[in-house]
Amino acid sequence: MLKLLAGVLAAFAFGLGAVNAAPVEAYGRLPAMSGVDISASGEQLAYIVQEGGAAHVVV
Repeated sequence: MLKLLAGVLAAFAFGLGAVNAAPVEAYGRLPAMSGVDISASGEQLAYIVQEGGAAHVVV
């Protein structure tokens, strides 16, 4: 257990923990797709997409 802790601390000390981190802006953005709904027959989907600050409904 002590070796595992030492390995994790060494990885962060050398900056390996931040290599795959998402930029801060990614956490403040709206989701690309939301409000997904399926028709009663199961043949169609409706959802909302965000493009250029505007929301669009896609069926």
